[in-house]
Amino acid sequence: MKVFGRFYEQVFGESLEERQSKSTSASTFTTYGDLLFFGLYSIRSGLTYDLLGLTFGLDAANVYKNQSIVLRVLDTALTQTGLMPKRSFDSEEDFKAYLGKEQTVLIDVTEQRRQRPGDKEEQKSDYSGKKSAYGKDAGNRGRPRPDIVCGQGIQWGCARRIFSIIQLEMIFLTA
Repeated sequence: MKVFGRFYEQVFGESLEERQSKSTSASTFTTYGDLLFFGLYSIRSGLTYDLLGLTFGLDAANVYKNQSIVLRVLDTALTQTGLMPKRSFDSEEDFKAYLGKEQTVLIDVTEQRRQRPGDKEEQKSDYSGKKSAYGKDAGNRGRPRPDIVCGQGIQWGCARRIFSIIQLEMIFLTA
């Protein structure tokens, strides 16, 4: 919690306690640990703001506000420590070059429903044609390293966004 607290104070110029003492309403999260847990849980769970509010006793607006605070602190901390993962790539080749030395890459993903495009060409670019997570067509499709490990057999073309909550948990919960 010391690391998260230090970056919180850097971002806001004062401690959590000092900010809360200036507020006219009671705060739900009174410690850095509580605020960080909320932020990581909200990212990890994929729940809506309404459901997070029900879980933590907040309205949706305050869920959004508190999540934004945590994300702002985490962004600052990871950027300044050089641990912010690269989140976008211009091409598949850039992606392969970025991860070229890694033996195994774990990607934590949540599949989201998507409206099927009306344009047939656009649909083709999003659909691999194979949807089996088993058999010879699953996994990394015989491509050279790095191997991508995922329960649903992620393909190179599907790995558009990488964000590792596990890495965040290791950095901030063990420090």
